[in-house]
Amino acid sequence: MFYSHQNDIHCGEEMETDGQEANTVLMNLMGQPHSSISMKKLVEAINAIEDDKARTIVEFYYLSGARLCEGSTVTNPCELKIGASRPYGLFMNVTIENYEITPMMNPELQHIDAGRALVIVMATAKRGKHILKKNQENANQSEVTPQQVEETLTQYRQTALLKKWKDNKVTIDPKLIEVLNGRLHFKPIAIPLSFEYSPNTWVKDLLKHLDYNQKHGRFKTLAFDLSRQELRNAIRRSLKGILPSVALTEKGGSHSIKNILRHWRITHLIEYYNFNPAQLAAYTGWSVTTAFAKAGQVGGSANMENYVHLTWMTYLPNLCRPIDDFLK
Repeated sequence: MFYSHQNDIHCGEEMETDGQEANTVLMNLMGQPHSSISMKKLVEAINAIEDDKARTIVEFYYLSGARLCEGSTVTNPCELKIGASRPYGLFMNVTIENYEITPMMNPELQHIDAGRALVIVMATAKRGKHILKKNQENANQSEVTPQQVEETLTQYRQTALLKKWKDNKVTIDPKLIEVLNGRLHFKPIAIPLSFEYSPNTWVKDLLKHLDYNQKHGRFKTLAFDLSRQELRNAIRRSLKGILPSVALTEKGGSHSIKNILRHWRITHLIEYYNFNPAQLAAYTGWSVTTAFAKAGQVGGSANMENYVHLTWMTYLPNLCRPIDDFLK
């Protein structure tokens, strides 16, 4: 086991608002020295990670631009119980899709580029709020049955919490059960599988991890059976030579850059891959209106949110650019 979550007891808030995160990205693009990094320097640091599992964790979180909880299948009982976070990695689904890109879609291509892409459909951490609001009025709340509580806690792998609840040692807020069973928002992350577009070992590592999960009964997922604190520790250990000092503090960094690989990925999507607001919204899980607003543009509609999961092909052409062009 790379890390044991048995002794992991931290509790805290995972989410941040679209606006907070987008503002951090824009500050980075304006030259904030504490959190910017070149593609070349980052690739060199990742390739130098000797531990295969640690390197795969870093590669996944950078390429997917995911928040830590979105690739995790483990959440500590105290976090789940207060609605601070949940293991969104439990809902991940991965497929390998064919694509075909013409020079019209990507002017840098001189020919039709056909290939395969790893398409990761993952649940997005709820935007800008605690999952469970404190002091929320529950007067009109529908009744939650004991069976629903048991089924929900079992789904979220909360064996210890379920036992304590059955033994009447803890109470479970019915609102929490409703929220955990509520509607999830999903985003599609497409990664071209050609070695031309990403470092060779990265593609191999992700496919190897996908195969490992399938062989161990975790069908079609790249999620990790680690808590987000364990994942953060793995990333901090692996990249301690390049992380800004604030990310190496005891709690893993300030609120604005706790998901540092996501922060770097979003910055690079804008700087290197010329993502527009709609493409950025599809990739990051930001609301479309927020993505347009933070880019200084008027646009986007709440109705666009209903179609964003269909749009991975709208940004894939941007990603089909030789990685070597960015490493010179």
